[in-house]
Amino acid sequence: MTKTTRFLVGAALIVSSTLLCLAQLNVSPPTTDTTTTTEPKNSTAQPTTVPSAKSVLEGLINERVSSPTEPVSPAVNPDMTLTPAVSANAPKAPAATRRLEGDALQGVGRIIKDEKTKSLVFVFDSDGPAMADPPITLLPNRLLESMEKINAQSPHGAKFKITGEITEYNGKNYLLLRNAAEIKDLNQGIGG
Repeated sequence: MTKTTRFLVGAALIVSSTLLCLAQLNVSPPTTDTTTTTEPKNSTAQPTTVPSAKSVLEGLINERVSSPTEPVSPAVNPDMTLTPAVSANAPKAPAATRRLEGDALQGVGRIIKDEKTKSLVFVFDSDGPAMADPPITLLPNRLLESMEKINAQSPHGAKFKITGEITEYNGKNYLLLRNAAEIKDLNQGIGG
């Protein structure tokens, strides 16, 4: 099929679809009737001509330019200051480095309840005075629920080896647990 033939077929499709639309709308194309009627024209009657695509597009563009919409922004209190809920325990601790969303994290430690936020936090055993692995807030899921039950049964708090995925919200990291295994502490003695 040549380019000219394709063009003519495309034009025929456009014209036929336009006529079909007009037929469905019960709108007839404007006629050039030269006969005059003696009936007065009703000023409330709608015109029977269909505006061109170009005039409709220009009308939409002009309407958009004449009345731009303002983006809606949430109300922000400028006097409000945000402070982290869980702070480092060690004096002179370096600023905690945020991890990237989606990073995998694994470690050994315990879960504790943060008194300020009432959320559960994972505290790494490897964390020392250097605060290389600061505590991280745990996101609720079924795995955390079972870890809480195990932790409640242990007199000294259970130790877990965990893996999870880092998430970030309002500049703070959270951990979504993917896997956890309880580590039995053999130094607690019999029944401990």
